[in-house]
Amino acid sequence: KLTTGHASFFPFFSLRSIARFVWISYGCRYKISDRLLEKFQAYCLKRARHFSLHDISLTLWGFTQQQMEVRPEVLQQMYEMSIKHLDKEFHTEAFVHVVWSLSVRNKVGLNRGAVLVERYEQEILESVHTLSGYDASKLFCSLSFLDCMTAGLCEKLVKIIEARAHSYDESQLQSILNAADALDVDLCPPTLRDTLKMQLDATAA
Repeated sequence: KLTTGHASFFPFFSLRSIARFVWISYGCRYKISDRLLEKFQAYCLKRARHFSLHDISLTLWGFTQQQMEVRPEVLQQMYEMSIKHLDKEFHTEAFVHVVWSLSVRNKVGLNRGAVLVERYEQEILESVHTLSGYDASKLFCSLSFLDCMTAGLCEKLVKIIEARAHSYDESQLQSILNAADALDVDLCPPTLRDTLKMQLDATAA
């Protein structure tokens, strides 16, 4: 567990190091204490305007996987900076990570995520084919959860997911299936559900 004692190292961290530290703590299943998280959030709020899009996506992902709520002003700052970077140069993978992070938290996050999807729908449509199977599944689940899936995006994402179904573990398959079940039948083809169920059966066997 990471505590406030680690805060003394802040002056020696680069902005990217802070972003990676928060993100890696989630990946390694470390719980950051609430007091240290408050310090991290204050640090990031003060310096967020200097974060790259990659830094923002890592930091948001890490923050939203911790139990403590992300301060609204931190979310807003990260959201505004995401738009600034994406308007300048759209990056599909980072976009997916930001939208996913905003979709897993609260109603404020849900609203922001849906706005981003609407704002960059054309860019996503043109570049979604470049996503890995993992990121395609994250975007699919996010769009379903945010209730902003479009027919065009669904068609492209389903193709990727069906082609990569064998690479997902049981938890990922179930998450995608839950997202598919939440979508209108006319929007999401039954072939996806059939593929996911077959793969789940094969994984459990």
